[in-house]
Amino acid sequence: MNSPFDKLFENEAQIPEAFRVQFLTGADEGVDVVLEGVMNIWYRPRWLFPLLWAAEKMGVLLSEQGEGIPARLVMRTVRDKKGRPVQYWNRAFQFSRERYFNTVLKYMPEIDDVVEYVGPGKLVGAAWFVEYRPPGTLVFNSELGPVRMAGRAFWLPKLLRRWLLGVIRFKQRVDGQNPAKTHIEMVVHHPLLGDVFGYNGVFEIRKQTR
Repeated sequence: MNSPFDKLFENEAQIPEAFRVQFLTGADEGVDVVLEGVMNIWYRPRWLFPLLWAAEKMGVLLSEQGEGIPARLVMRTVRDKKGRPVQYWNRAFQFSRERYFNTVLKYMPEIDDVVEYVGPGKLVGAAWFVEYRPPGTLVFNSELGPVRMAGRAFWLPKLLRRWLLGVIRFKQRVDGQNPAKTHIEMVVHHPLLGDVFGYNGVFEIRKQTR
């Protein structure tokens, strides 16, 4: 494998170039993938701010909202000590002061899917349960997933996962006019509070030599 996403796309003959660059750029190519664009970020109700502030301090979410926020994602694929591909997603958002949100993505053969790790030490994961819908849409409904302890991954009970963080509903589609442009939407849905956090944006995708 050259990318954590190789297994997810291996049976797809016609993958849009934007997805091929973003998800299948390999660990041995010596380049990073950069997404640059603007985002609209929101949350509700407003009393969630202290919880989001604490989550931001732990590297889980953002606590600020706004429209037309310049954003940049740098994706770097490397190999771990066992030679397996790992992706580092480093995000920067230009609010009144720059905010950061960084995650680590790995392929888990146990569930045949990619897990995105967040938080202190990147110990808490969110399994993507990703689905590619030709010709140019990627969707997933993710939940708080495995917790890494002592080199092993432990799954929280399903009900507890949904009540802790809700369900993450994500959609990404390739622009119909510009093959290097992608549209992204994400919503966090809580079983009691409904849609509590989300963002949407448009990004240009390119490779950058390290």
